[in-house]
Amino acid sequence: MFPTPDAAQSLRRTRLWPGLIVALLGLNVLGAAALIYLATGDASMAVEKDYYAKAVAWDRTAAQLRRNKELGWQAEPGVRETLGGGAPVLQLRLIGADSKPIDGATVQVTAFHQARAADQRTVFLGEGQPGTYQGDLRLDRAGWWEIRVSARRGSDAFTAVQSIQVPAAGVQKVEAGS
Repeated sequence: MFPTPDAAQSLRRTRLWPGLIVALLGLNVLGAAALIYLATGDASMAVEKDYYAKAVAWDRTAAQLRRNKELGWQAEPGVRETLGGGAPVLQLRLIGADSKPIDGATVQVTAFHQARAADQRTVFLGEGQPGTYQGDLRLDRAGWWEIRVSARRGSDAFTAVQSIQVPAAGVQKVEAGS
């Protein structure tokens, strides 16, 4: 026996509301999954690596800051244009308290674009001219970069955190700041 038109219409109505609720719940689950993907897959979102260990070791960091002041060294990061018009590379000058270049140091740099903090690049810089260090660290995005410097010469250790701006077109002007 076939259902009457009224019974078929009533059956559609009773299936419509539960189906609508299931569809809305499914959209909610899909939306949450999309937000989780966006929150965890974006290079601009980053948590400071080993932040808890750094917080626990704050006394060591404060001692290093005092040692930096005693040494009087300064780090002057800049960008240098590459041959062939490729991405500019980092160049760093180390200057002592007497304004003379610091030569013979082992220099390690961690750099990242401030809009892409999860993409951190760490390299050792080699010395070219006395007190001038450079390495294969491509600054391939225009804008502000954070440069974390760690330099060691003999028993002297120096650290610095600086920001530099890489211009959008060419490398004519570089601004540096702490």
